[in-house]
Amino acid sequence: MAKKISLKIIEGNNIDTIFELEDDKRYEVRRVPPTGIPDNIDRKLAIFLADPEVSKLHASLTVMSGELIAQDLGSTNGIYVNGKRASKALISNNDKLRIGTTVFLAICVEENLSESRTFIGKAPSQYSKSTHDFKKLAKVLDDKIVFQPDMRIQPPYNVGDKAFDIFVKLLDTTATLDSDEHPIQGMVDGYFFSVKALTGPNEGDVFDFYKKQIVVGRTKDLWLKDKSISREHAIVEIAGKGIFKIRDLGSQNGTFINDQKVQIASFREDDIVRLGDTALSFSYKAEDF
Repeated sequence: MAKKISLKIIEGNNIDTIFELEDDKRYEVRRVPPTGIPDNIDRKLAIFLADPEVSKLHASLTVMSGELIAQDLGSTNGIYVNGKRASKALISNNDKLRIGTTVFLAICVEENLSESRTFIGKAPSQYSKSTHDFKKLAKVLDDKIVFQPDMRIQPPYNVGDKAFDIFVKLLDTTATLDSDEHPIQGMVDGYFFSVKALTGPNEGDVFDFYKKQIVVGRTKDLWLKDKSISREHAIVEIAGKGIFKIRDLGSQNGTFINDQKVQIASFREDDIVRLGDTALSFSYKAEDF
């Protein structure tokens, strides 16, 4: 069994924003720098809060073997777990962690790794329980069990790439094509599409993706330099050829489609998406295999 650990903001700025934490990683909780994020800070391992009571470097959040440990790093206002001040604490499911005026709710969900992998061959009954770790099981059974990892194809594709050849072979042997010669949705991990910045600090930049959805903001998938955009501003999902869906993630300045403020909405390629001072256009790219 493994744990999936997330922190959800329930009080403070950007309520309902969720931070998913990876195992064996150390995250730093910081106040949003007034002059922009320095290059020496790893944005993937930093949680920035627009909170005046949060110190420049306030606390660390370490995920180790499925457990979350919060530690104060000499901040002015400290950290609180379920209302009690702590210098270092183990965070459990449904615990409330307060940093400055921001309150996080810890969400720790057990995951059964054996359900997400394929076993070929018959395993002895004493190892068939879901409580056993897959890697230990594979080590014990050795050649009696074969591990088939999930296929993850990442762009860009080159015709000579092994990954490309495997992907084409998979489509040829298992996929059913529709009338437009595109593979059915369940057989691919994403779609090709581009995002172009029409205004703002990234004006003229074009970003290409092969995904089903992206997070737009100042972190994660599509990182924009616009300071008026929230850390995780909105999530965009491709719903079909030239059709997209967008959901605002509790941003400070809102999300707009053709100058109309939206919370959840669908839009097309000729629509203009505005986040802060940045206007974006999205375009679907046909997949020609």
